[in-house]
Amino acid sequence: MPRQWLITLPDDEYTTIALLCEDSKKNIVRFILSEEFFNKIKDRISRDSNKQLKFTVLQERELHSLKFPNYPPMAIGKFKDYIDEL
Repeated sequence: MPRQWLITLPDDEYTTIALLCEDSKKNIVRFILSEEFFNKIKDRISRDSNKQLKFTVLQERELHSLKFPNYPPMAIGKFKDYIDEL
């Protein structure tokens, strides 16, 4: 069964987004999303009742992806521990 994390952020403009997920061994898995990538997926991200962006990160084995309503998941492994954007 895949692991998943739900992360919410205010609906705003971002130059970089860091998604931090704690794995079963208490390690923090970081995904650093660039402004270009965020702008590409922004319309796919659902919002909660407070207008917060809802990021759902999935992990199946060693593969990580973002889950979107009405769209297939998008792989984000290339953003794992990627810190050039900071």
